[in-house]
Amino acid sequence: MHWQHFRQLREVRDLRIDQQVKMYNEFLNELFYNEVSSWLNRGGASQIGVIGPINEDFLQQEDFNYILQEDGSKIYVTI
Repeated sequence: MHWQHFRQLREVRDLRIDQQVKMYNEFLNELFYNEVSSWLNRGGASQIGVIGPINEDFLQQEDFNYILQEDGSKIYVTI
């Protein structure tokens, strides 16, 4: 969902902008998590040669360009 559309939702439009941004970030994080989980369940990791257990450490979204992992490496995100 695009930002402009999200801001017009009934439960979002009357909130302060900082609350809207927080909710939108949470929405994007959940969407990303669901997409990655679905991809992994379809065998996506095996298609790119990931062998063994997948590290499920904490991820922190730094901005809209990348997610910073605990080890300091970055996962670049394009939407």
